[in-house]
Order: sequence, then structure tokens, then C-alpha cells
Amino acid sequence: MVVLLMAVWVGMVEPEVFPPDLVCVNLPALRLQVWRDGILQAVFPMAIGKPGDETPVGEYSIAFRRRHPTWYPPEGGQPVPPGPRNPLGSRFLGLNLPLYGIHGTNQPGSIGHPVSRGCIRLAEADVYRLWDLTYEGIRVRIVYERLSLRSEWWGKALLVFPDVYGRQPLSAGGLALTWPEAAREPSLVQEALDWAEKGPALLVLGDSPRRPEGPRVGSGTGGATHPGSGGGSPRGDADGGRPRYRPLRYYPFPSVPWSGGKGLGLEASK
Repeated sequence: MVVLLMAVWVGMVEPEVFPPDLVCVNLPALRLQVWRDGILQAVFPMAIGKPGDETPVGEYSIAFRRRHPTWYPPEGGQPVPPGPRNPLGSRFLGLNLPLYGIHGTNQPGSIGHPVSRGCIRLAEADVYRLWDLTYEGIRVRIVYERLSLRSEWWGKALLVFPDVYGRQPLSAGGLALTWPEAAREPSLVQEALDWAEKGPALLVLGDSPRRPEGPRVGSGTGGATHPGSGGGSPRGDADGGRPRYRPLRYYPFPSVPWSGGKGLGLEASK
């Protein structure tokens, strides 16, 4: 269930507005989607540009592709040939925006963080898969979407991603103007938004017969509790003990651990 949720809830626009073949990147979600023939083929975690060297949003395409690329340091110096010292990894897919592209990395610990000079990094196994799924000329859409509203079998939910570049501040009051359900428990909504400064938060907005599998349940009282330990845990109702869950709650969402990149000791290469 958790894998399925991560594949769908990445804050993208709905697939019906996509062209059939598309690479879609959502910066706050730190996720890259690949669509072929209108079908979602893969979702990869990624690293993006650090604040000050932000990955640019917009509509692009893959202009060229290179196996085992040579890295030319932007500040000058000796080129770095293919090999374990090359920060581009084994594959480079260049955008039609000069100096930007999607590539592998020799720093796998950087995935899930905004630490590059603007390029999009994937783990080596993922960039191999991306290579197989794409071609020169495929469209690349880079968006900045912090919110993803979904209706699932267990209820209606809003996934909130960190504001990695400080472009989309959110408030409990602002969300309540769009989603009236959020006005019922503004303190819980604010707790979810506070969590979203560190990592994705799943805010369940409506009644549901059961909670989604995997995430921990926000108690709404200043912390998160495991299911069954109070807070968001089930309770019997007056109809004979049938389990029921809180109509509004949040889950710290499973993800690559979030960090702003400080103290990671990661080289800021393309």
C-alpha cells in the first residue's frame, strides 16, 4: 500500500492533462515520474538544486543523452573523466536548457535532498531505468506543487510537501478557505503543516472506514502515536463496537529522510 501511495501522491497534475510520453518532476515532492503512452511507468526519488541554485520550473525536453559522460567543472579546472570520481554518474540526459540535465551520481546519500547546482540527480539504478524509458525529444515538465488532493477508498486526503525553496507558504487558515474540513481542527492542521517543514505530511480530511496502511498516526495533541496506542487509534462506537477513526488526522508520510542539505558534507556538484 505504501509503495502504491508514493507512486500516486507526488503532487503532480492529473494524468489526463499530460501528453502521452512525459517526464514530470515535482520539486517539493523530490520525485520524478515517467509516463509512456499515458501510463505511469516509474517514480524515482531525486536530488535537486540547493537554494540559490534552484532547479528551474518549466516545460523542456531531453535534447541529448550521453553514456559515461565527462564532467566539466563549471568554475573551471580539469575535466573529470568517467569513473567513480565523476559526480554525473554513468548517464546524463541533457535538457534543452543549457547546463541542466538529469543524471546519475557518485553520492547516493544526496538523493532526497536539495544539494546540487541545479541538475536533477537519480540513484544509479534509477538513471539506468530512466534511460531505458526515455528518448531524445521526450517532454520534461518541472513543477513546484506542495499540495496533492486525492480521493481514495479510505477517505479524502491532502498530501503536503516541504517548501524546499520557500515559494509556497501555507497556513491552517488558508487551507480552511479551500477545504472546509480543515477548519474543524485548525490546531491539528497546523501540526501537519509544521511537520511538512521536515517531510511530507498526509492530512486525512474526511471520514474513512479504516486508516491507510503504513504511516504513523498524528494524535493532534503534539505528537505522533502508533496505531492502536491512542490519538488516531480506532475505537468502538455505539453500534456494537465497529471500529471508527477520527474524521480529521494526519500521518507523517514515509519518504526519503528530509534535510535542507546543511551538515551533510555533500559536494555541491551539478
